[in-house]
Amino acid sequence: MLFIVNEIFSRFEIDLNMDHLSTNRDTAYWRWNYKSYIVTKTSMESIIEIFVTAAAFFAGAKLLSGVQVKGFLSAIIVAVVVGILNYFLGTFLKIVTLGILSLGVFTLFLDAILIQVADFFLEDFEVKNFWWALGLAAVVSVVSGILSWFF
Repeated sequence: MLFIVNEIFSRFEIDLNMDHLSTNRDTAYWRWNYKSYIVTKTSMESIIEIFVTAAAFFAGAKLLSGVQVKGFLSAIIVAVVVGILNYFLGTFLKIVTLGILSLGVFTLFLDAILIQVADFFLEDFEVKNFWWALGLAAVVSVVSGILSWFF
């Protein structure tokens, strides 16, 4: 189900034709065409992204004493649940806060809130308080960024 939702919502189309590039006061503007090219994330890329995020959650649980994950399978479930929450609830929170939470450091606060929501729903995942969730969000962000370079 997750991959079907991912495939539906991750498709977007871009016109990459250089004829549509124009400059106005040294600023380049791209004209977006919804019929030219479809760029989509494959199922294998989605699976790799889930495993990278799960490894980041697992590493964060090992590094931080206030975070408990029972095993790597639980970390995979946490990664999927946080991803789904981020897609639906994260988008809603960004709209409600008028985009303030989508800027820089505030994204970590949003991730910490979503991690605590995932903690509420999952039995094999435990975060002691908001500050541990904030630390986990920072660790997951750094570790998944580093692992994404390799995969």
